[in-house]
Amino acid sequence: RADPSNRDQLGNSVLHMLVIHNQTEVYRLALRHYKRPADPTAVNHAGLNPISLAAKLGRRRVFNENHRATEMWRYGDIACKLYPLTGVDTIGPNGHTDWDSAFMHIINGQTSEHLDMLDEGVIRQLLSAFLQRLALTIAYLSIMTLAVYLRPQENWNVSSNSTGIVRVSLQVNGQNVVRYICEIITVINSGLTIYFMINEIREQGFRAFTRSLSHAPPRAVYIVACFLITLVLPARLGVLFWSDNWQTMTLVEESLLILAIPCVWTYLLFFASAQIFMENRHAHLQNASPKFSPFYFLFRNIEQITIGSFQDVLTTVMTVFQMTHGEFKMSKGEFLIKNSATPTIPLMSKCVFAIFMIIMPIMLLNMIIAMMNHTYSTVNARSQKESIAMVRVGQDCGIVERSFNSQQLLAYRTGYTIPVPGKEGEFGLMTIYRTKKTLAKQRVTAQCNWK
Repeated sequence: RADPSNRDQLGNSVLHMLVIHNQTEVYRLALRHYKRPADPTAVNHAGLNPISLAAKLGRRRVFNENHRATEMWRYGDIACKLYPLTGVDTIGPNGHTDWDSAFMHIINGQTSEHLDMLDEGVIRQLLSAFLQRLALTIAYLSIMTLAVYLRPQENWNVSSNSTGIVRVSLQVNGQNVVRYICEIITVINSGLTIYFMINEIREQGFRAFTRSLSHAPPRAVYIVACFLITLVLPARLGVLFWSDNWQTMTLVEESLLILAIPCVWTYLLFFASAQIFMENRHAHLQNASPKFSPFYFLFRNIEQITIGSFQDVLTTVMTVFQMTHGEFKMSKGEFLIKNSATPTIPLMSKCVFAIFMIIMPIMLLNMIIAMMNHTYSTVNARSQKESIAMVRVGQDCGIVERSFNSQQLLAYRTGYTIPVPGKEGEFGLMTIYRTKKTLAKQRVTAQCNWK
């Protein structure tokens, strides 16, 4: 007799092959065979069980067939079901990140089938269990902004005695007290962020940490900003204990803040990536910018030519904008060698300008517009589904989740799961919902149909 648990050379069982070929009916038969049911927990050589393989390939019907809920109780039209999370949740049995979980494959999928799978009740409820970080981030940014906004022009009381010793003391008033409290909270938060980052590297490993940062560049910039804010504290203390150079230390403090504040606010992009506009802009910058940015460095190191249209930032932006539309207004002497009254290589200059006028406005601009339209059409087609925002939210929450150690994750998991009765070490997600018909109505309907 055939054994459905036998494996091929890749470690795939019968259920794996049925998932690959998307045979839902046969999968149901093999899973619920009355004599030899197939093992749904079998893992192939790639580390995937049938449910995680279905999530990776976007097999929604097979995923639902494998991930059936157990009804715990029912009262009238109110029912309670328990969905097992083994192989689904990103938190593994030992508290470490399960990179082969179904949830991880669904949020990282690129097909419309993966978006449809996010409409499942268990996946949507699992996503909604992580959505409190954004409010904390906005509160922290508000406190940090208030601390910077309340900085006075004169932050210190500077005095000197008869011996020439400079003494620096803090100015104490109502506004500064509020500012000092906000500054303390900001520095403490930055220190805690660095502490959690060190814990994440120790728990997950440096490779997993860099892997998570590669999926969230705003978080990497935020970590750099936390380092800069932490360095502000030694600069502030240096003003108090190193009075002779208090102006230099104040300059260092302000320079660090100037670099840190924009980096901290970019952390909102980490959460705003769930919006369709940010999805479109991110895709455009990722695809188009590396291709066209080298054009702006072609004439970077040319020192013998004096070009008056590029003397400052505003004039440069306006000149590039005019050149993009095919308008070239060069002032007298811009293409002349210094201390010379004759143009250099007139014929070559005219040929280069002619070619440039054809390539730049006609080909390059149209190519950028075409790529932007293609990117917008692709993103807009996916954004018609509400699930695209849930994908971004799921990816962001997964990155936030990996900043905690295994013990904290196991403790956090108990907040939204319950133990599965009769199965030691397994947890499930409990859902309570309203059914269309009660069991009594279903029984009456079945009896009427039978007659």
